[in-house]
Amino acid sequence: MTTFTEASFGNVAIIGSSSFLAQYLIKELGSENHITGYGRNNIAGLKNHILFDMPSTNLDLESLVRFDHIIYCAGSGIQSGKEEKFVFDLNAFLPIQIALKLEALSYKGTFTTFGSYFEIGDNAKQIAFSENGLLSSMQRAPNAYVVSKRLLSRFFQSANLNIKFYHLILPTVYGKGENTNRLVPYLLNSLLKDETPKLTSGTQTRQYVHARDVAVIVSKLINSQAKSGIYNVPCCETIQVKDIVATIYRALDRQHAPNVSSLDRYDESMKYLALDSSKLMMAIPGSEPKISIVDSVQEYIS
Repeated sequence: MTTFTEASFGNVAIIGSSSFLAQYLIKELGSENHITGYGRNNIAGLKNHILFDMPSTNLDLESLVRFDHIIYCAGSGIQSGKEEKFVFDLNAFLPIQIALKLEALSYKGTFTTFGSYFEIGDNAKQIAFSENGLLSSMQRAPNAYVVSKRLLSRFFQSANLNIKFYHLILPTVYGKGENTNRLVPYLLNSLLKDETPKLTSGTQTRQYVHARDVAVIVSKLINSQAKSGIYNVPCCETIQVKDIVATIYRALDRQHAPNVSSLDRYDESMKYLALDSSKLMMAIPGSEPKISIVDSVQEYIS
């Protein structure tokens, strides 16, 4: 069992500092660390901020070795409308370049990146995938986002790096500040405006973890003695999408279930996505997520 201390851990670089998850990492790490953000804008109001906006600006990779910890939060999702080349460059090729540069420079800090349980692909079996199960999945990848994330994860699986790295496979991350087109904010906004939301049948099973819980896990992990590797991040809830909808309706004291439309979603073919996170739970005791979707409703409203 790995132990860790709560000591301050110095200078932290967050690449993609204007992203949703980065905002929670900045709040979690900012009180005890000097944070430098690399992003399109400085929405967190960081004292140290460096413009980073691919493809118009480039990172000075060699300068990254001065940081104790580097966290790569940049990414392009399905809803971005970006070309496939951009998705691959940002999600896979740039973090691979960073890792290889850090390796060449014998970097002594930690490098943290993120994968996604969407890498499992078009799965219908009701099983929770271990890290090895996800990495060996041959299920169809429905889009460029999934393929790009698979590329990054399989790089870390195969590269035999000597630097200390943590590649974290995330379930669905949510919280106030996320894209308003995603399920929880979209549903809440519709109901608060007395509009009828357009929803699918919601039979997909997903795992959900609040961004604040992810930030706490990252904070503990990078300050631990856990071995380099790929880790599945634990969730707070494994639940069908339709049950999330019902939960939010009850939380807002709405009496009628929503009408199901004929909308098609990019993830409809991925019927069951779940991670076995026992490896990380053993490495970092006390890393269980604490925040449920019901607990989060009020923060969205406020």
